[in-house]
Formats: sequence, structure tokens, C-alpha cells
Amino acid sequence: MRGDIVRPGGGEGADVEAVVEQVVRSLKPAERQRLSVRTCAGVELSAGCATAVQQAVAVLVRNALDAGSGEDSVELTVARNDGKLAFEVEDHGCGMSQEVLRRAGDPFFTTKPPGRGMGLGLFLVRLVADRYGGTLRMASRPGSGTRCVLEIAQDQMSASLGMGSLPGPR
Repeated sequence: MRGDIVRPGGGEGADVEAVVEQVVRSLKPAERQRLSVRTCAGVELSAGCATAVQQAVAVLVRNALDAGSGEDSVELTVARNDGKLAFEVEDHGCGMSQEVLRRAGDPFFTTKPPGRGMGLGLFLVRLVADRYGGTLRMASRPGSGTRCVLEIAQDQMSASLGMGSLPGPR
């Protein structure tokens, strides 16, 4: 994840389905098989926001994939939630204790082994949420997996929302 994604900037807007498709394409084939996706059709994210959201959602998906065994499924759902666009990522991995959950998102805090993460991913996801008028919420229990929800403010999107699915195998 690039550190400059939270800065306002240029770029082009992008349809939510295209943003999610880019996240899916960034995964290895075996990871794609573990991911199920439900997304909105006809929602355009504003310029600048689209790239930041794509990278933030990629962090959440990769963390979810890392949290489980090579067989545990991960769900990514994109929907309207109280006037915001919500990207929900849920895994069925090992979950986190309340102490780890409290620290998740602190800069340089990680539960991953050395060489697998610097502890900046969730921190940058929180910055993206703040930058675009949203929130990052996390819920977890040991042995039950984790659910992360990144919400983006309505003023960062346009068009009407409809539910759809991404084409192709996952």
C-alpha cells in the first residue's frame, strides 16, 4: 500500500465494480478461489478516492486471507449502509483477542511473523477512512474470525446503487 494514497489528488473516478475487480486481480489464483464477492453496480467513486479505496480494501482482503488456513473462505460485500458505501470483509480465521483488537490499526503493530508485515496496513486503512469521511470498524473473537467494515462518505460517490455480482470464477 502506498503511503501517498491518503493525500488529495488527481486520478480518475472509477466504478465500484472495477475497483473491486482490481483487488481480485491482485490476488493469486488460490486466493481468488477462497474469496466470494458481492458488490454494487452503478456506483462511481470520486477521483482520488477510487485508488485509495482499492488499496485499502486490498489490505483488508489480504489480512483476511492471511488470518485463515489455506482453505478458509473470505467474503467481501459492498453495499450502502446508512448513507455510506460499506466495504465489509469477513474471514473465518483465528480471530483476535480483545487486546489485539484494541491495538489493531496502531502504527507498526502487527501479529504477523517478521518479514510478513510492517504493521502499517490497518493504520493506512484508517487514514483512508478518515480522509474520505468514513470509518473503519472491526469485530473479532478468538476462534471465530474477524469482520472489518470500511465505510466511505456518500459525497465520495455518485449514481444509484443496485446489487450485483462480479462476473467470473472466484
